[in-house]
Amino acid sequence: MKNLNRQNKKLTQSLLRRGIDPNNFVRVQDLISIINELEDEINAIPILPIEPLKYKAIISQTVIYLYSGLLVVGQKYIVDVLEAGDDFTNVGYVSTGVIFTATGTTPTNWSNDSIVVDVFESQPIIDNVIFDTLPLTVSWGDDGVGFSTILESAGLFKAEKTFFSTEFTLLNDDLISIGTELSYLQVTIEVYP
Repeated sequence: MKNLNRQNKKLTQSLLRRGIDPNNFVRVQDLISIINELEDEINAIPILPIEPLKYKAIISQTVIYLYSGLLVVGQKYIVDVLEAGDDFTNVGYVSTGVIFTATGTTPTNWSNDSIVVDVFESQPIIDNVIFDTLPLTVSWGDDGVGFSTILESAGLFKAEKTFFSTEFTLLNDDLISIGTELSYLQVTIEVYP
């Protein structure tokens, strides 16, 4: 007991020299003792798993290629391959591989087998939603810049909390781009709180 009192006195003096109030000081061994006493109660606290919001669907896309014919005014197209001699500038075409909105029905010349993609008719289709716990209705479409498939949300997709089953680009909190054209793809999205 005498040794313990001597140790406490030395500890008190040491704390005072360092500017620490000994009345607000807790010894490590006291903390360990408290934790040991509460161990059963601490272990009894249930730790609930963090469940993500999930979306799983099968998506397909058939790209509609056009080799001749008329365009629909107001509809989106991409000149995928521009052959020499063909001219689409009078119908809104800007450059190869870029979506444009048709401003006319008949290109100046389309007789050399240029390949045009009908973006509207090539939209991805949700074949089957396997499960969906997202708090919104998802919609798929093109990104308006190139021919990528996107999933739209309402600010749900945060970069550090969204995981996708395939290669993707998080365009912003609302848009996920899953690359180029699809033929068939099972997509799983997990969004953690």
